[in-house]
Amino acid sequence: MRLRPMETVVPSAPAEDEIRLALARIIAHPLFAKSIKLQRFLTYVVEEALAGRAERLKAYNIATVALGRPDSFDPSQDPIVRVEASRLRRALSAYYACDGVQDHVRILLNAGSYQPLFELSDHDANVAEAYSPPLKLMSGRSGQERSTHDMSNRERVLLGLVVLLFLITFCNTAMLTLTIQKLDEVEHAIGLAPANYVHFAVP
Repeated sequence: MRLRPMETVVPSAPAEDEIRLALARIIAHPLFAKSIKLQRFLTYVVEEALAGRAERLKAYNIATVALGRPDSFDPSQDPIVRVEASRLRRALSAYYACDGVQDHVRILLNAGSYQPLFELSDHDANVAEAYSPPLKLMSGRSGQERSTHDMSNRERVLLGLVVLLFLITFCNTAMLTLTIQKLDEVEHAIGLAPANYVHFAVP
């Protein structure tokens, strides 16, 4: 019997409405909310890519349409697009490293390109993989059985402490009683105690 090679599962691309929801979350975040340039830059490149015009995402179009530069803009003289693109990449990295870590859809802007990438996050898969080794190391007992086992251990320890405390108390009482009896015998022997002395043992 021949085994068939394992098939590679290629994740589907996010839908447009998912991408726009992800875009809305990003530009509303404090990392972007205070920068109109970052908001316009990201919104412009995302909408152009969704409209099928990713090939038009050049420095000149971004500068004149998204960043408000005049038609006389010269990318070789004004580095505004490269500067803002670098800021945008850093802001996206910071966003996905904190509040956006669990976002289902991610919008990326690779270095050397102004065309955005849309991908589904593998955060859930990474979390499951990260937590699977401890689960494998655990014994086959159920959570209820482990809880019962732990409780029985605690009960045995408490019972042992109670028994030990009882033995210590009993021994101390016995030693005190014997000591008093010895003192009584000594007092009787030397004639210090009256003949009708009645001894009350310590309980």
